[in-house]
Amino acid sequence: MSATNTGPPLRAIAWILDAWSLDIISDWLHFFGGDRRMVEIYLFVLAANTQHLIGDATLAARRHGDPVTPADCRPVKIGAIAAGLGIDDETTRRHVAAMCADGHCLADRHGVVVDLADAGAAVFTATPGGMPARLATLVTRLKGLVLDTGYDAAAVAELLAALELDLTRLATTGTLVTLLVGRHITRTLFPTISLFGADRDSAAIYLTIYVDNTRTKMDDPRLLRADGWIDRELPADALRPITMTDIARRLGLPVETVRRKANRLIDRGMIERVVGGVIAIRTLAFAPVHAPRLYQELVAMLAKLALIIAADGAEAVAP
Repeated sequence: MSATNTGPPLRAIAWILDAWSLDIISDWLHFFGGDRRMVEIYLFVLAANTQHLIGDATLAARRHGDPVTPADCRPVKIGAIAAGLGIDDETTRRHVAAMCADGHCLADRHGVVVDLADAGAAVFTATPGGMPARLATLVTRLKGLVLDTGYDAAAVAELLAALELDLTRLATTGTLVTLLVGRHITRTLFPTISLFGADRDSAAIYLTIYVDNTRTKMDDPRLLRADGWIDRELPADALRPITMTDIARRLGLPVETVRRKANRLIDRGMIERVVGGVIAIRTLAFAPVHAPRLYQELVAMLAKLALIIAADGAEAVAP
């Protein structure tokens, strides 16, 4: 192990988290017809509406078995949504109006709330077992990373402590798990998307390439062990190319749109065309910002969930 490889394997953790998050986002993208801005606004509003519920572990524990209704949500103003996402008020207002017309949100003079009884919210729970099952899969995958790959125990102690959840209790906190995951995505992927300015499509294309290039590594402990840190670029032959057609299919974009925007990313030196497709480069400019944020937010999310589960247990045994 080199002297620089003394902290947690942030790149390996980011690979797993990004793939997991983008697979969830993909469900929403398809639900909203590939409109990335719509997904951003929806998740931002969801997080703002319910911050008070998941910010107080005792309150959250008391509410976990009950449906969250619009009356439980705190409205968020159009201006706050626009400022939070770095988009203009008129674009925000137009997308909110469309979501309200489709029954996904409610809006009045007080602000906007997501209707969690709507089909849009159910996208999170479309897989067997819903979001608790998805989170349990992530926890199991990360435990396998830090336990089976041979990383220094001291370097991953904080993460291991956060992963010590009672997975059997996740199902009883299903709504809160959904809200926590939604907030996690808004606090990790959205700041990364903002690095690309107003061009959300280019951000989505880059992230899709970045994640897909390394999906095969996640099943190989030897590769995760060798390439888990962010202090050096990966050689091009260590990455699996992805085609324009596959990117378009994943994102629900026209192939020509993907090709045009990918060519701009090539001109900027962000991606490179190779035999078999394209690969992401310039990761040394990207990973040191993105991976630590992912790690910190992951530990915070799991710690909050542990508090909610503990408070839930205390509520259950209270006289």
